Amino acid sequence: MSGPASRPPGAGGEVTRSAPAKVNLFLAVGARRTDGYHDLVTVFEAVPLTDLVTVRLRPAGTGEPTVRVSAFWSPGAPAASHPGAPALPQDLDNLAGRAAQAFIEAVGGRGSGLPPVAIEVTIEKRIPAGAGLGGGSSDAAATLLALQELCGRPLDARTLRRAAASLGSDVPFFLSGGRAVGRSRGELLTLLPRAPRLHLVLALPPVTLATAEVYRRFDELSGAGPDPATLATRIGPGLPAGGDSPAPAGARERETALEAFLRTLAGGEAGAVARCLRNDLQAAALSLRPEVGEVLRALVEAGCLGALVSGSGASVFGLAAGEKEAAGAAARAPSALPPALVGRVAFVPVVSPAWEVRDDPAEGARSGSGEAPHTLKPG
Repeated sequence: MSGPASRPPGAGGEVTRSAPAKVNLFLAVGARRTDGYHDLVTVFEAVPLTDLVTVRLRPAGTGEPTVRVSAFWSPGAPAASHPGAPALPQDLDNLAGRAAQAFIEAVGGRGSGLPPVAIEVTIEKRIPAGAGLGGGSSDAAATLLALQELCGRPLDARTLRRAAASLGSDVPFFLSGGRAVGRSRGELLTLLPRAPRLHLVLALPPVTLATAEVYRRFDELSGAGPDPATLATRIGPGLPAGGDSPAPAGARERETALEAFLRTLAGGEAGAVARCLRNDLQAAALSLRPEVGEVLRALVEAGCLGALVSGSGASVFGLAAGEKEAAGAAARAPSALPPALVGRVAFVPVVSPAWEVRDDPAEGARSGSGEAPHTLKPG
């Protein structure tokens, strides 16, 4: 849903956007940089597990623009993200609130930008927190795009992307959605074709992982890891490998491995793609939360061709050969869990990538690809 394409910024209005989750089909991580980040190469994939973000713009009397954020768990959220879910940050503690502030600053801040307005953001959460699915980043991007629409598109695409990158490494991806390669810390993007479409099973365990903690663990483990060419953290048609962590991948190795993955993905053979899934953070995530490895095992035992931790975790996903196979794996996976996890993990079959969004001020914010859906060939 969306509001009018353009309106004066003081006129008020409301826009509601779906904010998709993401998984990382491929993630090769380099050594820690002097600024504390790691150079990486990743393939982002938007998946149709979504939050709903509503942004309201109301005229205010006098003073500077104000920002309020209200976030709550949706009654329709997957079971793993709802009962006992952590309290959600509100107002400027929420990344969506900081996104609204970044938008205000980008259009000129005091006096020269927005007139006095009250920005109200309401987030109905379905994407679990601390799951490696990018829910907070997606909410922030949806807020930026909604404000663009409500305020008559005052920012050009480059300025909008710069504002997004200032909020977090994943936020720029959610301005586009679909499928993309991310480089540097993930903010430098190259959009990819949406074909072939992938049949995935998202698995949402009742645990969380902090991204910073996982990267610290990666740094601790990486000194004794095997050569990247023998990555123990790839999950193909078999059970997850042990807890060894790969050494940080050099720039050439990252790009060479990415090219091989993209060739395999374009070939559309599900088994071959499953064997190329890669996440250099997986060993670190499993060392911190061993139960995540049990969820990976359950997906493989249930019939997925491969399974992988998404990003820094704790969510994981499995790749299936088709829609029927994904639905079957989602149905069988709970019975493959150890007793301690039975009834506590949600398994959700999805087809990815989700829709594409556009951040081109002249073209509007959301667009379908216009292409016929493609699926992976069984292999």
